Amino acid sequence: MLKVLLIPALDDSNIELIKKSCSDMNLLKVNKEDLTQEMIDEADVIVGNPPRQFNLNRPTLKALLLNSAGNDQFLLPNILNRQTLLTNASGSYGHAICEHMMGMILSFNKNLRFYYDRQKEARWTPLFTGREIYGSNVLLLGVGDIGTEFAKVLKVLGANVTGLRNSYKEHPNCDEIITSKELHDVLPKMDYIIISLPATNATFHMLSHDEFSLMKEDAVVCNVGRGSVIDTYALLEALDNKSIGGALLDVFEEEPLPADSPLWKNPRVMITPHCSGGYHWKSVQDYYTQLVIRNLNHLKNQEPLENLVNRAKGY
Repeated sequence: MLKVLLIPALDDSNIELIKKSCSDMNLLKVNKEDLTQEMIDEADVIVGNPPRQFNLNRPTLKALLLNSAGNDQFLLPNILNRQTLLTNASGSYGHAICEHMMGMILSFNKNLRFYYDRQKEARWTPLFTGREIYGSNVLLLGVGDIGTEFAKVLKVLGANVTGLRNSYKEHPNCDEIITSKELHDVLPKMDYIIISLPATNATFHMLSHDEFSLMKEDAVVCNVGRGSVIDTYALLEALDNKSIGGALLDVFEEEPLPADSPLWKNPRVMITPHCSGGYHWKSVQDYYTQLVIRNLNHLKNQEPLENLVNRAKGY
């Protein structure tokens, strides 16, 4: 019988669903603050992201089923035994992250921050300026779970969508698919560049000085992937030179973003504190619960796991 340690703060209905669907397993639900090394040592499978102070490097740990889409910290040397299977929660966060970034884009486009400030002053000051997504050219750097959700919404709003991925495999919601070889060719045409890429050697500083220099003067860069995809110094230079229109950022190279970062006070930047894909959202918990149930049963039946992380590639 598999001994499964459940760490994530799932709501009661999802916990009961896991227990009901995996009734032939020994399930222990524990809050993070009550977690002990002994519990870790006795588990065959851990569901969730254990705090860093615990030792997970044990050959008896069959699998670690993360509740995060990112898995970088668990790929560091000596964190996990080579025998331990690692899965991430890719697929769980797309809807929530898409809603968050679309909110930022629409707020930026329609000057909603300006109007909110005027509301506090009881000032009636229509601008009659702004931007539309309709008819715009959007580049999605990454068309996995998150990028796919963006593509669906953007097509409904009338955008022309180009997706960047590792191969030229067609995507149902993208008008065009490119690889990194064509990135410099398409950047000059793009009104929005939306990043949902993971942190890997291949994506590190994918947008740097050369890339920003190719963008339109009113291009808006949006990042809900990983902060390392953008060269922060190159971004600051592009904003200072007004060679791009703005940046909407939920992730950063250094987190928390230092209080003295010029990004905070730039009027063409919108910042949220890495919260776009919060685990508290119902859409996230419901999807993740079903993923956990499927993978626990895959383990029981010695079947391949979904969302299995390729350690060589980093995702």
